[in-house]
Amino acid sequence: MTSQVVRTLEKKGLVARVAHPSDARAKSLRPTQEGLELAARAIILVEKTDEALFSSLDESSACFVRLLQRLLAETNGEDSVSE
Repeated sequence: MTSQVVRTLEKKGLVARVAHPSDARAKSLRPTQEGLELAARAIILVEKTDEALFSSLDESSACFVRLLQRLLAETNGEDSVSE
C-alpha cells in the first residue's frame, strides 16, 4: 500500500525518489517544489476547517476534551480516565 501511494505521489510530481545517503539499496523521498506548495495550501485548509469545527465549542471545549478522552480510554479497554 505504501509503495502504491509513493508511486502515485511521484507520478503527480509531488515527491521524488533520491539515492539514500548511507544505504545504496534504499531510496529517500523528497518533496518537490510542487509538493511543498500543495502541502502549504493543504495546511491552511486544514487549519481553517479545524477552526470552523471547534470554534463553536467555546466554554464547552473542556467537556468535549473529557468526552474524547473517555472515548479513547474505552476504545483502548481502560475502565476510566482520571479527571
